[in-house]
Amino acid sequence: MIFHYREPFAYYYSTFFSCCQVILRLNFYLALKFLHDHAQGKRVLFVSPANAIKDSFTDLCNKWLGEDYCKFDTCLYQGLKGKQNKHYDIIIFDEVHRMGAKTWGPNAEILMNNNLNASILGMTATLDRPDCVDVRQYFD
Repeated sequence: MIFHYREPFAYYYSTFFSCCQVILRLNFYLALKFLHDHAQGKRVLFVSPANAIKDSFTDLCNKWLGEDYCKFDTCLYQGLKGKQNKHYDIIIFDEVHRMGAKTWGPNAEILMNNNLNASILGMTATLDRPDCVDVRQYFD
């Protein structure tokens, strides 16, 4: 499943930062709702491009779902190689458009191929990449 919004859904804000914060929080809400409905007692991996995003989402999960709700693991895209041989029930890719990168895409593919039964949630507000890689190819 991949969530993508081609048109802005919120009112225009006076700064780009404000708009990014609204989109970030919507992505977090979607992921938290997905986890609430499907992740209790399961092994979950949250992949993000930055420590700040990873840490914010981890804090929200702990606050709203509780630390023992699921077996929660995180990594940055550049750390995917270290997660390839681990098994997860749910994998969440934040900023999924980064999966098209030559350095991270193959590691993400290996991770998903090693976790064929996992539910995969990919989130982005930037589906179109400058190099024309279509990240929808990773999802059915």
